[in-house]
Amino acid sequence: MKDERLLSVTRDAIRSTVRGRIVPDLLRSHMGRNDPKKAANENVSHHGEISQGELDRFVQTLLHKSEADAAATFEHLFESGISVDTLFSSLLAPAAIELGEMWCDDTVNFGDVTLGVSTLHQILRRNGHRLNVELVADNHELSVLVTPMPEEFHIFGLAMVEEYFKAARWQVLSGFDMRERDLVDTVGHEQLDVVGLSVATVNEIENANKLITRVRSSSRRNDLKVIVGGAAFAAGGGDWKSTGADGFAPDAISAVQVAFDLCR
Repeated sequence: MKDERLLSVTRDAIRSTVRGRIVPDLLRSHMGRNDPKKAANENVSHHGEISQGELDRFVQTLLHKSEADAAATFEHLFESGISVDTLFSSLLAPAAIELGEMWCDDTVNFGDVTLGVSTLHQILRRNGHRLNVELVADNHELSVLVTPMPEEFHIFGLAMVEEYFKAARWQVLSGFDMRERDLVDTVGHEQLDVVGLSVATVNEIENANKLITRVRSSSRRNDLKVIVGGAAFAAGGGDWKSTGADGFAPDAISAVQVAFDLCR
């Protein structure tokens, strides 16, 4: 019975974040693409873009082949002249979406999706250093805690946000799997410059406001900055200012920009 309730909660959470397109909402803007799953040609890439055919084949590789095969596909596309920024937003992000949708539609099982997303995380971590981020924190070591709302599950998009901050030479802490009390305690113990909070649904905006209030109260710094992002604002039409945050970031690269500007 407990497992059934957990599966139901997990499925509902993934439905809300996948159907809401949390990953492309976080990442698509800096690429200037209206839809990261669209491409100029169905089967082959052109001008540094990922085709729908390549995306489909990559998803099948994630499901039916090894992690090494998926990594080799990524490397081949990179060596063909496609930037890591494009591969992150137009291959990895839509692949994560596709896996989630396939599970929601019961065309693949949870185990296959888990392994596929795990492979995506490995590729993401191994290639983050190749990102091209112009906003480098060279004046002093800036620090950020990147976290979803407690008990939210959309961690792949946020893992990508982390990689952009790391590429910009920020000190990055991850709030994944933290309970609210743990998040508040972490902010109280660390000398953080910024907290980046992702909110998946409009229903969580009020809770985000309460969490931000607690985070500010516990911070060791009077000038702690908080930025928010996520489908609640980008897709759900929520008002980010009602959270009490200092700024809003619709995508990964703008998260670095907004955070950097707030810390000047």
